[in-house]
Amino acid sequence: MVSVIRGSDDFDSSSTGAYELINRTTISNVSSYVFTATDSSKYSGYHIEFEGLSPSTNTRLEISCSDDGGSTYDTSVRSQVLRVSNGGIGNQNISGYGLIADDVGFLAQGSGHNLSGFAKICNPHSAPTTGYSVVGQVAYRKGGGQFVESSFSLMTNRSGATSQKGMNAFRIKPYGSFTLVGGTIAVFGIRK
Repeated sequence: MVSVIRGSDDFDSSSTGAYELINRTTISNVSSYVFTATDSSKYSGYHIEFEGLSPSTNTRLEISCSDDGGSTYDTSVRSQVLRVSNGGIGNQNISGYGLIADDVGFLAQGSGHNLSGFAKICNPHSAPTTGYSVVGQVAYRKGGGQFVESSFSLMTNRSGATSQKGMNAFRIKPYGSFTLVGGTIAVFGIRK
């Protein structure tokens, strides 16, 4: 597991809406990437870039959010994925975790670095009246080498106007006990 506690100011702008680099991590044989360097006083949201993420085997990649610094992750979420490939168009609705991509191929297959794209976390610090959401888009090669473009979304799934959860950490991981063997994840804060 890679845990990010404190980032750097490699790219800093004080303008509202500007992206400020908080952390860039090169992934190498980790069970998950955990980000806890959120700051509700500075950022209205977060932008995540995935560059060449590769799991240890063909598997799905998931994103989960936490409101307790990463001790536990919110399972009261709904996720939707829309995939376009040369095999057609498909969609999937999921409860309990955020699906980024399904059947992502791995480097040993010779299909190259596999998953690249972005995600944006909206309203992370606005609980209890508004819940957070995550939206994104990635391109990757499936286990069989097929090219896929995928759009995904994740929202809190709580009823009641005052029961929404905020988030102060997130985790990106392959399904089950598999690992991330390569790639880069960069997280930017969106300035208030």
